[in-house]
Amino acid sequence: EIARLHGYDALPSDVRPFRPGNVPDAPLWVTSRRVREALVGAGLLETRPLPFVRGSDDEHLRVANPLAENEPHLRTSVLDSLGRRAEHNLAHMQRDVRIFEIGAVFAPGTGDGDLPREETRVALLVMGDRRPPHFRDPRPPAWDAWDAKGLAELVAASAYPGRTVELRP
Repeated sequence: EIARLHGYDALPSDVRPFRPGNVPDAPLWVTSRRVREALVGAGLLETRPLPFVRGSDDEHLRVANPLAENEPHLRTSVLDSLGRRAEHNLAHMQRDVRIFEIGAVFAPGTGDGDLPREETRVALLVMGDRRPPHFRDPRPPAWDAWDAKGLAELVAASAYPGRTVELRP
């Protein structure tokens, strides 16, 4: 209604970024966005599964009212979800996988009756050929440990820009 009364011709033709408030983004969200953009730029695809897994009551936290009885526990590692995605791809004869996830993992609270601790983690899973086949390179090289190290360095540099980060296996 405002545009009609003011006149459509009076509105600028370019769309500018708009922020409804002046509260800065949370630091964890900013860091996650930097890591996400770096990994997508490196050719990986993001997965966003729910944090529920199959497991035992000894190793995982059980949810009081789970969404599904076959996944009643909260995960302790993001690799649980990525491993299931890899199994799904292999079952469908797709061996080239480049996926990552930035998600929550859970650990028991420190005291009796405390709520579980929630932490945000990033995990990557790459397997198969490093790039699609081409007529000049019908059998491209497979992912190796050096590629994994390079991706880990990329994540560390994105999460902590301007800092020196040492990776230890």
